[in-house]
Formats: sequence, C-alpha cells, structure tokens
Amino acid sequence: MTPLLEACVPVQSPTYVPSHLTRPYLDMVRPSSWIKLLDLPSEYSYHEALLLCQLSEDEWVAWIPDYGEAVLHIGEFCPMNWH
Repeated sequence: MTPLLEACVPVQSPTYVPSHLTRPYLDMVRPSSWIKLLDLPSEYSYHEALLLCQLSEDEWVAWIPDYGEAVLHIGEFCPMNWH
C-alpha cells in the first residue's frame, strides 16, 4: 500500500498512531482546516469536517455538518489537501 493510501485508512485503535503520520502530515492539521473523515459518525453526516481546536497531541475537536461536534483521533481523518 502506498503512503498516500495508508494515510487514508482508518486505524483500528484510537490510541494507535500509524508510523506514516509523519511531521509533513501533522503539520497540515491545524484549526479551521477542513478534513476528510475516514469513518462517518452517522450515515447522514458529511464526509468532511472542520477542525475547531486541538484537544491533545492526537485528538481534535471538529464540527461535522449534519452531525455536530465530535472528538476525532488523528487516525480518523486526512487533510483535504493530503497527497
């Protein structure tokens, strides 16, 4: 699997951070950024979310249209411009 595809595969454990989540990827994750959700919280929610603030080293609070606020682990999303 290429690094790009690996970056867009949800991780199984919210405490596991894949080795491909390197500094370039993490540097793209900032407040007010739109991200692509890898696992939808509801079948009716959007597949994108807006990051609001960083909660911990590997968790973010995000707003998901048609769902509301959620806490996301960095393995549950990709930056929209990740390539």
